[in-house]
Amino acid sequence: MLDEGLYSGSMDLAYESAHTFMGKYEMKECDGLTDIAHPCKHMGFKFLKSIRLIAIATMGEALNCLLVNCVCLQEVSLHNCGGFRDDRLRVVGPSKQLMHLEIVNCHAEVLEINHPNLVSFRYDGDYKTFFLWNAPLLAEVSLKYTRAVSHSVVFSSLYSCHPNMEVLKLNSTLFYGNHGITKLANLKHLEVKIAADEDCCVLLLASIIEASPKLQKLVLELTGVVRPEHEIGIKEAANCSHNSLREVEVRDYRGRPGDDKLIMYLIENAVKLEKIVMHPNEERAVDPYMRQLKRQVPKHINFVRL
Repeated sequence: MLDEGLYSGSMDLAYESAHTFMGKYEMKECDGLTDIAHPCKHMGFKFLKSIRLIAIATMGEALNCLLVNCVCLQEVSLHNCGGFRDDRLRVVGPSKQLMHLEIVNCHAEVLEINHPNLVSFRYDGDYKTFFLWNAPLLAEVSLKYTRAVSHSVVFSSLYSCHPNMEVLKLNSTLFYGNHGITKLANLKHLEVKIAADEDCCVLLLASIIEASPKLQKLVLELTGVVRPEHEIGIKEAANCSHNSLREVEVRDYRGRPGDDKLIMYLIENAVKLEKIVMHPNEERAVDPYMRQLKRQVPKHINFVRL
């Protein structure tokens, strides 16, 4: 009986898994999993708790078979895999133990995730058609796309898991969408990227804050370029009092008008804000801008520069 396994190279899982795996298993750089659809041939994987598949060229129905037959499977991680049946990466099935799912740079046109016991989900790759539903226990989600996406599109894709989501990490720059978003009723920790050079950046932040009434910590990464003053026409957003936000962390501060407007919006609307942590951009001299901003911060807010 083995606790962990690692295989690199072409592998036929059905005939190479004679042992019983109780812990973690990792498989790398395989041409395909040709006979995995026959569970009687790989009963050694029945009690597997965690599996990590890397660079599997032809997945076929392998993932579905693992979910159906590995009754103790708690964690699944897919990196650079492809060859899914009908070009659809589907995580569905009766596996009652699966709680953690990670998908990184996998090649499929459609992602379909339907798992009632899923607790955490991480996705990193191209934006594509995305279906995520029946995940009422999903508490932590991390999404990273290779290009900017509309905030209304992102939030709508997470609609079914909003009720219990507490941690959301959006590691891609969002742009303002004209459609409203569903409230994230229990969200407490949010990490988001906003382009501070966009005219609607404050409207975007206001929309997100309004939709997160229980948010306690916001990590705001400021992206975009430094635009000339005369090209900037940042639109104002209506005030919206927020009673839960206690801490804001600002990353990549450059002293642009948009940077300051975003921070001041939070100061003016987060009535119980206690702390602001600043991470200035190392390539841009921001000391004068930082001093000017600090003078506008109320004394009861702890203003920290790192």
